[in-house]
Amino acid sequence: MNIGYRILTRCLIVCGWVQLTCFLPLSAQQPASIPSASGPTAVPSTVVNVRELGAKGDGITDDTAAIQRAIDLSFGSAAAPHGTRYNLNRPLYFPAGHYLITAPLRFTKLVGGQITGDGRFVTTIENRSGSGVISTNGCAYSHWQGMTLAATGSATVFDLNWDNSSGGVALQSNTFEDVAFGGAAIGIDIGAGGFMGSENLFLNCKWQHQTVAGLKTSNYNALENTIVGGNISFESVGVWIQSGTVSLYNVSFQRNTKWDILQENSAYAAIVVSGSRTESANFFSGGNGMTVMLEGVSQDTDSEGVFVSHTGLVSIQACHSRKGQVVGNIVGTIQSSTFDRNDWLKPNNRTNLTLSGIRLPSSFIDQAKASATGISLSTQPSLPVSRQ
Repeated sequence: MNIGYRILTRCLIVCGWVQLTCFLPLSAQQPASIPSASGPTAVPSTVVNVRELGAKGDGITDDTAAIQRAIDLSFGSAAAPHGTRYNLNRPLYFPAGHYLITAPLRFTKLVGGQITGDGRFVTTIENRSGSGVISTNGCAYSHWQGMTLAATGSATVFDLNWDNSSGGVALQSNTFEDVAFGGAAIGIDIGAGGFMGSENLFLNCKWQHQTVAGLKTSNYNALENTIVGGNISFESVGVWIQSGTVSLYNVSFQRNTKWDILQENSAYAAIVVSGSRTESANFFSGGNGMTVMLEGVSQDTDSEGVFVSHTGLVSIQACHSRKGQVVGNIVGTIQSSTFDRNDWLKPNNRTNLTLSGIRLPSSFIDQAKASATGISLSTQPSLPVSRQ
């Protein structure tokens, strides 16, 4: 009985102490086994913040060295990149600020990286020295988000590249979200070294004031790149498909001086341009075997120009052009579209087009065949278009 009494008493005392400590202020509660933050068992922060590595982001200080230290900490240095050991990677974070650099920031054999700013209007990385902002040697399955990248002169703002060396996962499947590319000659060049560059995705991005092109694909394996949303404006060429492919969905173009989209070499591939709107005089120029589908595209400008110039197969559906013409060696179909010029179609001697449901300023083409000698109509009922 005495033993039971002593056990019960001790339990009550212990429980009372536990209850008491629950109501003590936090400063009075001192767990005995928490290691020092600087001790060997301390766990490092998951995210690498460029400010913690010395970057100022004040628009005055040269932050090149500090940011490169942060990159090397996140993904490994050029001499010892993490590569496919992507479990060693740590997300790289650029807080709000204007980061000035004087040399491109280099990412080597980057796989599965996460590079994030606070938004394209609040995080800016700018190089005013005449060189670019980002240069990669191998970059795959990585995510870039929420920043403006700006450069000057003849530079490429973002050189998305790979030299075909081993130890990484080539150049493919990167995502760019809410990223702006400003100034210089080219906004982003994909695969200029001649190797890979496929399946890159651009979500709600912006290109502006490039003297050569906003986005350029530079080798035959730079395939299945996609732009969704966003704006491409005040460029010489908006999207230059030198080789490879780029499809575009719901993209806005404004006042590009040469072409919104210029497609040169294709290796007989195919692209889609859908749901897009342009205020430029010349929208699309293509050839060399590319099969092209344009659907739901609107060209709304007061300047006379070209809606589509193409050599090859083309399908134009549910489109509208105020001042543009369709020209070139085109084989394919144009249907359910509206053109506000009577001279909208200018085929040359190899054109073979089927037309249906075409609304013109004063008439409606129900069914027709177009060739170099003109348009052979099966029916052409008069259908005046009212103008408000």
